[in-house]
Amino acid sequence: MALADIIRRIEDDARIEADAVVARASNEAAAHLAEAAQHTKEEVDRLVLNARKEAEAAASTRIAAARLAARDEALRARRALLDEALQAVVDAIAALDDDDYVRLLGERLVAGARTGDTVSLGRADATREEALRAFVAAHPTELSLEWTDAPAPVERGVVLSAARTSLEITPRTLVEARRADVEAMLAAALFGNMEA
Repeated sequence: MALADIIRRIEDDARIEADAVVARASNEAAAHLAEAAQHTKEEVDRLVLNARKEAEAAASTRIAAARLAARDEALRARRALLDEALQAVVDAIAALDDDDYVRLLGERLVAGARTGDTVSLGRADATREEALRAFVAAHPTELSLEWTDAPAPVERGVVLSAARTSLEITPRTLVEARRADVEAMLAAALFGNMEA
């Protein structure tokens, strides 16, 4: 074997060895690339899933907030309607004819008064003093009341005063005393069977 044959044989063996190394490196690179691609796909899937969950949670939060805001607005609107209706009841009491109005105030006055109380009338009802005195006198009570010409600190109705207490009997306080009942009736009339 000549030297050229030996060199060719070494070159061929080296080429075969180099091709085998390149093939192994290529296979390892392909395997790493496939593994990286799989890992990247899994990471992208995880990120997409997390982003979807976060978006769904944010959407749920926004929907819940919108529902709460709508409910609050509906409650405010219902409350405004009830307040308006309650004011209409107060106005209706104030607009009663004299006999009915005096009877209503007189009944509450007799029920709430104690002997020695001072009775003062609101400015708008000062002309009804005589009728109220007659109503109280017509009821079998042992009340001895002091009637004053000084106006009560209310526009309508009467105020019973004692040493440390006072009791306002006005269209507003008559409604407020039964507010829960009046609201329930009004809510049933305005909103049906829904809760007030």
